[in-house]
Amino acid sequence: MKKSNLLSKITQIALMLLLCTSASCQHETANTGAEEDMKALSNRALKIWSEGNYALLDELYSPEIIRHEVNIQEDLVGTKQYKDNVIWVRTAYPDFNVTADELFVKDDLVVLRWTVTGTHTGSRGDLPATGKRVQFSGININRVIDGKIVEEWVYFNMADVLKQLGYTFNHPSIEDK
Repeated sequence: MKKSNLLSKITQIALMLLLCTSASCQHETANTGAEEDMKALSNRALKIWSEGNYALLDELYSPEIIRHEVNIQEDLVGTKQYKDNVIWVRTAYPDFNVTADELFVKDDLVVLRWTVTGTHTGSRGDLPATGKRVQFSGININRVIDGKIVEEWVYFNMADVLKQLGYTFNHPSIEDK
Protein backbone atom coordinates (compact mmCIF):
# COMPACT_ATOMS: atom_id res chain seq x y z
CA MET A 1 0.00 0.00 0.00
CA LYS A 2 2.78 2.43 0.86
CA LYS A 3 4.38 1.95 -2.55
CA SER A 4 1.04 2.57 -4.27
CA ASN A 5 0.40 5.70 -2.19
CA LEU A 6 3.89 7.02 -2.89
CA LEU A 7 3.49 6.40 -6.62
CA SER A 8 0.11 8.15 -6.56
CA LYS A 9 1.55 11.20 -4.77
CA ILE A 10 4.52 11.38 -7.15
CA THR A 11 2.11 11.21 -10.09
CA GLN A 12 -0.05 13.97 -8.59
CA ILE A 13 2.98 16.20 -7.98
CA ALA A 14 4.24 15.57 -11.51
CA LEU A 15 0.82 16.46 -12.94
CA MET A 16 0.67 19.64 -10.83
CA LEU A 17 4.14 20.67 -12.00
CA LEU A 18 3.18 19.95 -15.60
CA LEU A 19 -0.02 22.00 -15.27
CA CYS A 20 1.79 24.90 -13.57
CA THR A 21 4.50 24.89 -16.20
CA SER A 22 1.91 24.74 -18.96
CA ALA A 23 -0.13 27.59 -17.44
CA SER A 24 3.03 29.64 -16.98
CA CYS A 25 3.95 29.17 -20.64
CA GLN A 26 0.46 30.18 -21.71
CA HIS A 27 0.68 33.32 -19.57
CA GLU A 28 4.05 34.23 -21.10
CA THR A 29 2.64 33.66 -24.58
CA ALA A 30 -0.34 35.89 -23.78
CA ASN A 31 1.96 38.62 -22.44
CA THR A 32 4.24 38.31 -25.44
CA GLY A 33 1.18 38.63 -27.68
CA ALA A 34 0.06 41.77 -25.84
CA GLU A 35 3.59 43.18 -26.01
CA GLU A 36 3.74 42.51 -29.74
CA ASP A 37 0.35 44.23 -30.18
CA MET A 38 1.62 47.26 -28.26
CA LYS A 39 4.77 47.40 -30.38
CA ALA A 40 2.73 47.11 -33.58
CA LEU A 41 0.44 49.91 -32.36
CA SER A 42 3.40 52.23 -31.75
CA ASN A 43 4.95 51.34 -35.11
CA ARG A 44 1.66 52.06 -36.91
CA ALA A 45 1.43 55.41 -35.10
CA LEU A 46 4.65 56.45 -36.86
CA LYS A 47 2.70 56.39 -40.15
CA ILE A 48 0.72 59.38 -38.95
CA TRP A 49 3.97 61.35 -38.89
CA SER A 50 5.75 59.77 -41.89
CA GLU A 51 2.81 59.45 -44.26
CA GLY A 52 0.35 62.00 -42.92
CA ASN A 53 -2.15 59.17 -42.44
CA TYR A 54 -4.47 61.11 -40.13
CA ALA A 55 -7.20 58.44 -40.27
CA LEU A 56 -5.00 56.38 -37.96
CA LEU A 57 -5.35 58.98 -35.19
CA ASP A 58 -8.85 57.88 -34.17
CA GLU A 59 -7.93 54.22 -34.53
CA LEU A 60 -4.70 54.27 -32.51
CA TYR A 61 -5.09 57.15 -30.03
CA SER A 62 -7.55 57.85 -27.26
CA PRO A 63 -9.71 60.92 -28.01
CA GLU A 64 -8.21 62.40 -24.80
CA ILE A 65 -4.58 61.71 -25.75
CA ILE A 66 -2.12 63.82 -23.76
CA ARG A 67 1.20 64.58 -25.47
CA HIS A 68 4.00 65.93 -23.30
CA GLU A 69 6.81 67.24 -25.47
CA VAL A 70 9.96 68.64 -23.93
CA ASN A 71 10.17 71.40 -26.57
CA ILE A 72 6.56 72.61 -26.24
CA GLN A 73 5.46 74.57 -23.17
CA GLU A 74 1.86 73.35 -23.13
CA ASP A 75 0.77 69.73 -23.34
CA LEU A 76 -1.28 68.81 -26.38
CA VAL A 77 -4.63 67.37 -25.34
CA GLY A 78 -7.00 65.50 -27.64
CA THR A 79 -6.68 64.16 -31.16
CA LYS A 80 -7.47 67.55 -32.75
CA GLN A 81 -4.49 69.29 -31.12
CA TYR A 82 -2.37 66.24 -31.89
CA LYS A 83 -3.39 66.31 -35.57
CA ASP A 84 -2.79 70.08 -35.79
CA ASN A 85 0.74 69.52 -34.47
CA VAL A 86 1.44 66.78 -37.02
CA ILE A 87 0.12 69.00 -39.85
CA TRP A 88 2.31 71.88 -38.62
CA VAL A 89 5.42 69.65 -38.62
CA ARG A 90 4.62 68.02 -41.98
CA THR A 91 4.01 71.45 -43.54
CA ALA A 92 7.51 72.52 -42.50
CA TYR A 93 9.03 69.15 -43.47
CA PRO A 94 6.90 67.58 -46.25
CA ASP A 95 9.31 64.63 -46.52
CA PHE A 96 9.29 64.09 -42.74
CA ASN A 97 10.10 60.46 -42.04
CA VAL A 98 10.44 58.75 -38.69
CA THR A 99 11.76 55.22 -38.25
CA ALA A 100 11.82 53.05 -35.16
CA ASP A 101 15.35 52.17 -34.10
CA GLU A 102 14.41 50.25 -30.97
CA LEU A 103 11.19 49.35 -29.19
CA PHE A 104 10.47 47.65 -25.92
CA VAL A 105 7.49 47.21 -23.61
CA LYS A 106 7.29 47.49 -19.84
CA ASP A 107 3.84 47.01 -18.31
CA ASP A 108 1.55 49.52 -20.08
CA LEU A 109 4.42 51.56 -21.56
CA VAL A 110 6.10 51.30 -24.95
CA VAL A 111 9.52 52.91 -25.15
CA LEU A 112 10.46 53.85 -28.69
CA ARG A 113 13.85 55.18 -29.78
CA TRP A 114 13.49 56.76 -33.22
CA THR A 115 15.30 58.71 -35.92
CA VAL A 116 13.75 61.49 -38.00
CA THR A 117 14.88 62.81 -41.37
CA GLY A 118 13.31 65.65 -43.30
CA THR A 119 13.93 68.75 -45.39
CA HIS A 120 12.83 72.12 -44.05
CA THR A 121 11.02 73.47 -47.11
CA GLY A 122 8.05 75.08 -45.36
CA SER A 123 7.89 77.70 -42.65
CA ARG A 124 7.55 76.52 -39.09
CA GLY A 125 5.94 79.19 -36.99
CA ASP A 126 8.20 82.22 -37.23
CA LEU A 127 11.09 80.16 -38.68
CA PRO A 128 11.24 80.63 -42.46
CA ALA A 129 12.07 77.63 -44.65
CA THR A 130 15.81 77.00 -44.93
CA GLY A 131 15.81 74.19 -47.48
CA LYS A 132 18.19 72.27 -45.20
CA ARG A 133 17.94 68.60 -44.43
CA VAL A 134 17.88 67.47 -40.79
CA GLN A 135 18.42 64.19 -39.03
CA PHE A 136 17.86 63.75 -35.31
CA SER A 137 16.95 61.08 -32.82
CA GLY A 138 14.63 61.01 -29.86
CA ILE A 139 12.58 58.88 -27.55
CA ASN A 140 8.83 58.41 -27.10
CA ILE A 141 7.26 56.75 -24.11
CA ASN A 142 3.71 55.75 -24.98
CA ARG A 143 1.16 54.64 -22.37
CA VAL A 144 -1.26 52.13 -23.89
CA ILE A 145 -4.60 51.29 -22.29
CA ASP A 146 -7.27 49.12 -23.92
CA GLY A 147 -5.35 49.03 -27.20
CA LYS A 148 -5.01 52.81 -27.59
CA ILE A 149 -2.26 55.29 -26.85
CA VAL A 150 -3.59 57.50 -24.06
CA GLU A 151 -0.47 59.46 -23.18
CA GLU A 152 2.96 60.03 -24.66
CA TRP A 153 6.16 61.73 -23.61
CA VAL A 154 8.49 62.95 -26.38
CA TYR A 155 12.14 63.86 -25.91
CA PHE A 156 14.58 65.19 -28.52
CA ASN A 157 17.18 67.93 -28.77
CA MET A 158 15.60 70.91 -30.56
CA ALA A 159 18.84 72.90 -30.25
CA ASP A 160 20.52 70.28 -32.45
CA VAL A 161 17.73 70.58 -35.03
CA LEU A 162 18.07 74.38 -35.07
CA LYS A 163 21.86 74.10 -35.54
CA GLN A 164 21.30 71.80 -38.53
CA LEU A 165 18.97 74.44 -39.96
CA GLY A 166 21.78 76.99 -39.75
CA TYR A 167 20.82 78.84 -36.60
CA THR A 168 23.58 79.89 -34.23
CA PHE A 169 23.55 80.52 -30.54
CA ASN A 170 25.24 83.49 -28.93
CA HIS A 171 26.34 83.86 -25.37
CA PRO A 172 24.01 86.05 -23.36
CA SER A 173 25.27 89.54 -22.67
CA ILE A 174 26.23 90.04 -19.08
CA GLU A 175 26.03 93.58 -17.85
CA ASP A 176 27.91 94.86 -14.84
CA LYS A 177 25.63 95.73 -11.99
